[in-house]
Amino acid sequence: MASILSACPLTARVARLLMGGLSIDQVACRLCLHRSSVYRRARAARVPRHWTPVTAAERRQIATLLEADLSRREVAARTGRGLGTVARIARELQGGRDDVHRRCSPHRCPQCGHSVQVWPCLICEARRAKVNRNAHTSAQSRLSGRQSPA
Repeated sequence: MASILSACPLTARVARLLMGGLSIDQVACRLCLHRSSVYRRARAARVPRHWTPVTAAERRQIATLLEADLSRREVAARTGRGLGTVARIARELQGGRDDVHRRCSPHRCPQCGHSVQVWPCLICEARRAKVNRNAHTSAQSRLSGRQSPA
């Protein structure tokens, strides 16, 4: 770590500020850097990540604020927690995941062969919907073209 810190004074400064208790956003603001630059320099300096676990009281407070129809961003701002943390707690309160399942890494859809990260494949779903819509439209045009027997 010492060789990395001595190699770049900015990385050393980022590491000192992070070790001093400042957040990534606070360091980025203080040094006029983008968050990603601070993350990259913190990783290069091997600065350990700091986070505090969500307590039961915080979880109840977040749940109460979400039930009061506040947006996730407003809840995150009021509680001082990240948007991802609030979103994760909101998903847990709703009973789990959505019906679209995200996978970690892209894979090939067995039907169309596209590289996708969700299942069912959204490309195949869109194609099925278009075929169904076209079939419905052509059936309507055939029915409207017929004349009823008099």
